[in-house]
Amino acid sequence: MTSDHVVVESWLLICSRLGRTAAMRFWDALSIDVFTIVGVTAQDLRRGREIAQEWSDQAFSIVDCTSFALIERCDIRRAFAFDKHFRIVRFGWRRQRALQIVPH
Repeated sequence: MTSDHVVVESWLLICSRLGRTAAMRFWDALSIDVFTIVGVTAQDLRRGREIAQEWSDQAFSIVDCTSFALIERCDIRRAFAFDKHFRIVRFGWRRQRALQIVPH
C-alpha cells in the first residue's frame, strides 16, 4: 500500500534524476497492481498538519505528514522507507510505537 502523494513524489524524483522516459515507465508500471494506491483524504491532510505541528522540531514534508496520517488511519505497523523521518516518528499513546522499517 502507498499513497497517491508518494506516487507523485516518486514520479517527480525519477523524472528529475533519470529523465522523463524513466518516469513514464514507472507510471506505466503502476498498472501492474503490485500494490494498492490509497488516496490521501481531507482528514489525512488535516491530521498531517497536526503532525507537522506536534513534531515542529522535525523537517517533515507534507508527503511525510500525510503518510503518517495514513499510517495512523490504517493502523500500519511496518513500512518500506529510506527516509529517516520514518525512523523518527512515533505513534499511539505517549508516542510509544515506532514503525518497523524495511529494509533495516
